[in-house]
Amino acid sequence: MNIPTDDLAIEARPRRVARTVVLCVVLAAAAGSMAFPILPVYSLNAGVSLALIGVILAANRVGRIAVTPMVGTMADRIGARRTLVMGQVLQAMAMLLYVLGIATPHPVAFFFWGRLVQGVASACIYVSAQILAVRVGAGRVGGFVRAAMAAGVPLGLLLGGVLSDSFGAIAVFAGAAVATLLGWAAATSMPTEETPQQHHSARLSQLLKQLADKRMASVAAMSFAGSFAVHGVVMTTLSLLIDARHISLYGFGVEGTSGLMMGWMVLLIAVGSPLAGALGDRLQRHDAIAMFGLLLCVPALAMTGLSSTAAGMCSGVALIGLSAAALGPSLLALAHAIAPPAHQAQSVGLVQLSGDVGGLLGPIVGTLLAGGDPGTPYVVSAALVLVALPAAVYIMFHRPPLQAIAAGGLG
Repeated sequence: MNIPTDDLAIEARPRRVARTVVLCVVLAAAAGSMAFPILPVYSLNAGVSLALIGVILAANRVGRIAVTPMVGTMADRIGARRTLVMGQVLQAMAMLLYVLGIATPHPVAFFFWGRLVQGVASACIYVSAQILAVRVGAGRVGGFVRAAMAAGVPLGLLLGGVLSDSFGAIAVFAGAAVATLLGWAAATSMPTEETPQQHHSARLSQLLKQLADKRMASVAAMSFAGSFAVHGVVMTTLSLLIDARHISLYGFGVEGTSGLMMGWMVLLIAVGSPLAGALGDRLQRHDAIAMFGLLLCVPALAMTGLSSTAAGMCSGVALIGLSAAALGPSLLALAHAIAPPAHQAQSVGLVQLSGDVGGLLGPIVGTLLAGGDPGTPYVVSAALVLVALPAAVYIMFHRPPLQAIAAGGLG
């Protein structure tokens, strides 16, 4: 296999690497999301328009989408561990830009560039972490990384809010910088073997060649549909749906009820992802697990969007969480198995890219459709997932040979 020798050394100590990668992702996700509660409020108080605030917040996703294909190629060329370390350095730079936005009279410029750099950093971190995960532990460790991505975000939102209220905005970014530096220290401590690398082509034609493989295109389509529905529509419109249906949990208002339901969904993603990954490894049928996740997503979305009771909506949201847990690690393992050895990181980058595009378009379409009946976005999302089902069927009939687990993961 033409894997960079830096990563070959990593594969020699799989359990240690698996734990380190999961820790790096939790810290990166938490550090990255700590800024999210601060930037809109501070910008608004500084007189920045709502439209411009929206541009600042969207810069993160735009930067991530723009560089993700290149990040995959870079990880194939220089090694995923080096790419992970580079991402953490960039995230620390983003935190510095946020501090400059607060400390200087130019918050718009510094916040915008901070979000853009953070998008590039998250692409480096998440793509490299996922390729390391599937190399050392296939679907199981891939599931743990997906769980870490899901759990780190609410953790960061919580810490960001608490630190901001207690010590101020600069303390938030200082805390995020500390978390980033801890992740950097963990990543640099991973085993490495500094020997000359074989460089691979970074041409766009190679990226398009990957998508020309119908199996890879099918995996990308499933990733897009799942992220569009779960990370796009549900995360954006659930509070609108709860408000329209007058649903309350434990006496909480719209915000509290929405937070509880989203937390419930994220918890199930975090718990279910490693289990789904491990099951796919054991059965050597990540294609079947992915098909199950996609099929489950359709009634889950319909139940959530059409329900008028708290119990029904909670059940629908729970099924959405389980479907996302089944899809995440399975698609990673399939992409890794389909791609040629020299371009496996690029294939993981394609899965991440298609998911990011879905996560970007989902909120736009969801909020537009929610203007009438807030349940409409869920019905439309269910229809989109149905359209993606032939891709899952194709993968089942043309599934790639999945390598046996070489690592034993985190056990």
